[in-house]
Amino acid sequence: MGLFKQSCGKILSQLVLVALCILPFQSHAVILDWDSVNWSSGNLTGSFDIDSSNPGNDITITISGATGYLAQDVNDVTDLTGGYNSPAQQALFMNMNYDSRNSTLIVTVTFNYAQGVQDVSFSLFDVDRSNAGSDSGYTDKIVLLGKNLNNTLVAPTTITTSSDNAKTGTGTNVYVYGTDGASDTSSSGNVGYGFTGTNTINSFTFTYGNENSGSYAAPNNPGNQWISLFDITYTPRPKVPEWHPGLIASFACMMMAGARRVFF
Repeated sequence: MGLFKQSCGKILSQLVLVALCILPFQSHAVILDWDSVNWSSGNLTGSFDIDSSNPGNDITITISGATGYLAQDVNDVTDLTGGYNSPAQQALFMNMNYDSRNSTLIVTVTFNYAQGVQDVSFSLFDVDRSNAGSDSGYTDKIVLLGKNLNNTLVAPTTITTSSDNAKTGTGTNVYVYGTDGASDTSSSGNVGYGFTGTNTINSFTFTYGNENSGSYAAPNNPGNQWISLFDITYTPRPKVPEWHPGLIASFACMMMAGARRVFF
């Protein structure tokens, strides 16, 4: 009988450990904070290890397309603050001088997680329009879409515009364009994006160019224009409910108490 008790007690102890192992782990938000990382000035790609629970680089940003029209080196600076002025916040700055309103810069952000990520949110600063109707004018245009684990295009769940820009279209055909001039230190040119809810993505890409038709069209040879990509927040998959440590401890105690009543 003593041997039976010992065996049952050992089995129950192992069951407790298994139960604790299969309880949901806490999900955790990760942020790419430009004040905490460094983009090598002039580079067109950058990778960052910001999540201690995920080995290796967690996020990679690649810039392609009309890179020959960059007016200065890409860098994380405070040239555009998006209204975050006390203190000013760094963001990835891209300054363009296109020779055609049909040219675009392409920015791709890839999340290096096997199961993708959720609850992605970030902002672009200074999406606006300047010198309307003049040869030095421009009308910023942003087309932004994500890709899921099946490599299918996914539209943002939310797009939040400001006083100096607007959005048009629906689904994967939506885009944002500038409507008026925004100060470099104001939030009036900000655009917020989110991939929330059940949307799981492994990357998003946006093109930065000019509106080329309609009443807001930029001139054929636009003037100097710029935007910044601000901090990116996301939650790695699998996303599971958070369990309070007290609940886990209570569960273990109840199982052990039950074992004592049954076998001892």
